[in-house]
Amino acid sequence: MRLVPKRSWQLKNLKLSFLFLTIGMVIASAYTAYCVFTKEEVLQANPKLWGVVIGVYAFTALSATYYFVLNATYRRRKRTDW
Repeated sequence: MRLVPKRSWQLKNLKLSFLFLTIGMVIASAYTAYCVFTKEEVLQANPKLWGVVIGVYAFTALSATYYFVLNATYRRRKRTDW
């Protein structure tokens, strides 16, 4: 499987999908940060929840990075009429 699709319509659809995923993950990260700051005692009592918190932040970073890669590729192909 290719990380960046060959066809421009596939690239555009994948870019749009990752845009919505990234927006959703940013909202989830904001809510996670809110929970970390307001419910510290719950997180200190259950260390497994820290894995979830770190996972949310890591997945947000990965989806945002992949979106920016797709966006740069889409702009480059759009400019060159590929």
